Amino acid sequence: MNTERTWLSRGPDETMALGAVLATSLFPGQAVGLIGELGAGKTVLIKGLCSALGIREAEVHSPTYTLVHHYLGGSLEVFHADLFRLNGEAECNELELLPPPEHAIAVLEWIDRIGPGLEKRVDFIITLAILDETEREVRLWSRSELPGPLRTFLSEQGDHIGARARTRLAG
Repeated sequence: MNTERTWLSRGPDETMALGAVLATSLFPGQAVGLIGELGAGKTVLIKGLCSALGIREAEVHSPTYTLVHHYLGGSLEVFHADLFRLNGEAECNELELLPPPEHAIAVLEWIDRIGPGLEKRVDFIITLAILDETEREVRLWSRSELPGPLRTFLSEQGDHIGARARTRLAG
């Protein structure tokens, strides 16, 4: 049963809050695909996710030229890939990130550039669309019913990620 939900992020702190809650909902071996143009907030979301897993936010950067960053030191290892420069699913398969190692999760930026075959191999797809300088439309697709923490978080938010999200991230 696929699940899809759309709402508004009014700034980077709200996008980070979503990443943090997503982190609490992921299990080892799961993968997340990210879609969004340059500056949409993909890396901001990953910073929130990694921070919630105990990885220092300052260590998290887009792997634009290195293709993959491997973050250690948190409760889960994170493989963060930038697929923008890859030419198809075969090159992506060479990274050996899908499925992720059993002790880690994979977060793949630009998954839409590779093709629908790759999108079918991830557990979540998050699309970030730029509305203005700070606001983003965020669409979350899940292969199955949303996990409890994520479902609760989103139901509390209504149509946008708001003050409660920032409070939860800080607390």
